Amino acid sequence: MAHWFHRNPIKPTEFAKFDLKGVLTTDTCSKICGELRLRREKLVGYFSNAGNDLFEVSKEFNDYLRLLAGFLVEIGSNQTTSDGGNRNSKLIPLIRFKWGHSMLVETATELSDSWFEALNIILNMAMWLLKHAAWVAGKDEVRDSEAKECLNCLRQAAGMFSYAKETSTRLSGANEVEGSDFDPKVMEAYTLQATAEAQEVIIARAIDMKHNHLLISALSANTASIFAKAEQNVSSLSEEVFGRWSRYLQLKHHFYLAYGYAFLGEAQLSEDKCGEAVRACKQGISEYEVAKDLAAKYATASGPGTRIKPEQHLFFRRIEPLLKRHLEKAERENGFIYHQKVPEECQQLETEVSYGLAKAESFSYPPPAEVWNTSVYTAFDLSKAQMPDFSKVKKSKSKLEPVKEEKIYQTEKDPNGSTRRLTCASRRCHRPRRTTTSTLFMPMFPCSLPFILTLVYVTSTINYVTACIGLGCMGIGGCLPSPCFLGLCLQTPMLSMGCPCRIGFSCLNGGCVARAAAAKTFLEQESESSIVSKTPNDHFQTCCELLDVPVACRGMCSYEGYTSSTIQNALSSQDQCQISDVAKVTFCAARGADHTTCCTHLQIKPQCQLFCDQRPGNKSTLSLEHIECMPLFEDIKGCFLEHALTEYYEENDAMKTKDTTAMLRY
Repeated sequence: MAHWFHRNPIKPTEFAKFDLKGVLTTDTCSKICGELRLRREKLVGYFSNAGNDLFEVSKEFNDYLRLLAGFLVEIGSNQTTSDGGNRNSKLIPLIRFKWGHSMLVETATELSDSWFEALNIILNMAMWLLKHAAWVAGKDEVRDSEAKECLNCLRQAAGMFSYAKETSTRLSGANEVEGSDFDPKVMEAYTLQATAEAQEVIIARAIDMKHNHLLISALSANTASIFAKAEQNVSSLSEEVFGRWSRYLQLKHHFYLAYGYAFLGEAQLSEDKCGEAVRACKQGISEYEVAKDLAAKYATASGPGTRIKPEQHLFFRRIEPLLKRHLEKAERENGFIYHQKVPEECQQLETEVSYGLAKAESFSYPPPAEVWNTSVYTAFDLSKAQMPDFSKVKKSKSKLEPVKEEKIYQTEKDPNGSTRRLTCASRRCHRPRRTTTSTLFMPMFPCSLPFILTLVYVTSTINYVTACIGLGCMGIGGCLPSPCFLGLCLQTPMLSMGCPCRIGFSCLNGGCVARAAAAKTFLEQESESSIVSKTPNDHFQTCCELLDVPVACRGMCSYEGYTSSTIQNALSSQDQCQISDVAKVTFCAARGADHTTCCTHLQIKPQCQLFCDQRPGNKSTLSLEHIECMPLFEDIKGCFLEHALTEYYEENDAMKTKDTTAMLRY
């Protein structure tokens, strides 16, 4: 979403030396402090560029917090506090940290408390996640996996802001500086903004997938209310400092009210409630005008942070014609047919929805690094430490230089809603078809070598049965016509004398071989007919049948039946399906593609990524030891399903183009 997300500056900080020479009595203690200094400097450097790799930044963030844990909680003690938490570390007050604030660029605060450091790092990580989400959304083309990454970043950020707010009570005087990042109003505004922006991603997806109009309306209204609550938290703060941020939250509030009324009006139109639809669309236009006015005020408002251009974004620009089109239709139909009275008061938008709402991803402080143990902890000798400053958070006498952040790239192009490049032929654009060759290796008794099953297919399929009946199957090499199976021309059954293979397979180099060919070429020409691509489950079932998955195992050949429990039963031999059958089913679920990138984004363990890479030639084999991957199965399956749905909707959209037909060639 180019020029869509407002972002405040990253928090600046002073270099921390972790210089505790008199306290460090062992080499391990010195190593911990030295590593803390280096890791902190590296992590702070990462925060300056929103385009840095998410995995690397997250790992560095987690490693630093784990290493810092010994300065926060007592190591090796089984005793807990009254609320069940760990006891405070004796090292908490040894180092004085100095931090700036995202909004108060002229103000820095300092405190001798390691929790002050930890919470500022967590806040900065949350702000970086917001910026990274904006960077991902600002690309020329955003794939489904990247949209999911954007959503996850926003949910994680919301969880971190919430954690920092709850934990900041342990810092004396932290919330007394109005407008600081520890001001409860500011932290609540950040939490609500991250949550609302996560719902923006969900709404965009719901609109793109053409979900129920009332659901989209309710999600939009709910999102508008969250933006309104966020704005209420900053409205009482300095207009000179928080003016731009406040205008951003206000315009998002009214913008999503406009979307809510637009889809409410569309739903009412479909229910023949034209009078109410007229009123809803007029209310939506009114809210849009307010949002447009606020966008102009945002551009001139004072305050730190990026200056975005929401009014130029396609998502903003298309709401007005959408509302006017619905209004025109409602007024026309009401005048011709329904003659319903237009109510003076508009129906209230429903904000309660049972699903589709974004929730903050709960954050918890990671456990101490392995280097920490009782002997290392006790080796820090406090008798040689300087008297720590136990005072509360106070303003620093010196200022901190603002962080020199890399500019977040924002595309100037309108998204086309597709992740594939369009090619043009005969002055008409269409998506290129792909022909995929998939090879699956697996043992088969009684042949000594693996048999090879080669399946050639085109992802943009047509109704195979109709095509088969209409055109028949051509013979291979001048032989008799081949039999038809689901519209595919199969090899004529033969028995090989080279090795005892069953019907439908031939012997090649000691292995049993079967080939099913269904390579097709489509030419699009003008016609009144249209062709609909097979659904992901239909594709799944066809693949299983072609790979000769046993009938008893066909229950797994759908994205509803392909579950962790069925896979686990097969792997542990508690089911009549064999491991080789699971390999076939997994290949079909993944469509013979490599989903490693998606799995890596979801932090799937390397030993479990065997499921993710289902490319032809991948000779890794499933075994009982892969049962440990079952807790991650739904995430892996999510990668498969996302890929399948993306291909289905793209192919379906391309093949439903008006005045286009498909001609089959062999």
